[in-house]
Amino acid sequence: MKTVKVRTFLDGDEKLIAHIHNMAFREWIESLGKEYDYRYITPNDVLAWIKENHSKHESLWIAEIDGEVAGYTHCHFKEIHGKKDFKELLFVPTSRDMGQSKIAVIPKYRCQGVAKALIQKCLEHFEPLGANLAVVLIYSDNKVAEKLLQQMDFVHQELFYYKPYSDKKPWRYDSIYAELYLDNPVKPPLRLNRVIKIRQAREKDANDIAEVFRKSAPWSPFGPNASADKVLQHYLKSTGYEIILVAEYNGKVVGVMDFNGDTNRLGIPGVLPEYRKKGTGYTLFYYLLKYLQEKGFSKAIADTGLILSDAIRMYTQFGFKIIRRQQAWIKILQ
Repeated sequence: MKTVKVRTFLDGDEKLIAHIHNMAFREWIESLGKEYDYRYITPNDVLAWIKENHSKHESLWIAEIDGEVAGYTHCHFKEIHGKKDFKELLFVPTSRDMGQSKIAVIPKYRCQGVAKALIQKCLEHFEPLGANLAVVLIYSDNKVAEKLLQQMDFVHQELFYYKPYSDKKPWRYDSIYAELYLDNPVKPPLRLNRVIKIRQAREKDANDIAEVFRKSAPWSPFGPNASADKVLQHYLKSTGYEIILVAEYNGKVVGVMDFNGDTNRLGIPGVLPEYRKKGTGYTLFYYLLKYLQEKGFSKAIADTGLILSDAIRMYTQFGFKIIRRQQAWIKILQ
């Protein structure tokens, strides 16, 4: 087996990384495409990764065989504030929501130890810097990656509890992708709430919708500090959402769901805690699916973490089929 050399990113390597990425992920780009946020990238995309991580030398690594580029990986090293502060080395996924970690190998160099060398080099570099654990995200049908991670002493748990983070909340957990083809009429749920009003979102709803994000979707890009201004500019006025529906009760927006027609992806910011267990979410979801059918969309895709069991139960009751699962593989370093 030829020797694999791994080095850090150098100025100008963005072209090499874009090439490796597009070669390595071509199969997923062509088969899964935009629905799973797989696409061909440009050197400018790579430069954006570096800017986001604030450090080119600690985020991107390149593997070479006989002077030829063979693969790359993208890491994110971050201090996490939980019950006790700890540092996590995350092999960054191709998609913010899901995807697989960017450990990419050009096809002709596979089965030559490239992926293993990339992972090992990162572990050796970041452990002395205080990394407490490393995380790799893969799809459950990626058996090659699964076998490699097992060999490197990574462990998969559906719900991974890490004491420095919390005794009650998992730090990492599996997520699912579920799909529904909209060629058959959507059946109304048994829990249909006829008191609430379902309608399209309006700009004047920004304050109420921000509250829904803060209380029901703190994991979203808006975070637990969602503001009306951000919601207005980056959500209600965004071109990324074909449809945004709200549930209104006594003049107040108490739930929000959306749809991106470009990717067929459903978004579930959710329902305010005090309005749950009353059929609000089921009713909003039902009318959203009906609206998609009326608009001629043929498919809807939902994704969620295993911790949101109520959402998964709702998807299955409406006929969604779980197609793909993202797994978190963990290695405790110190």
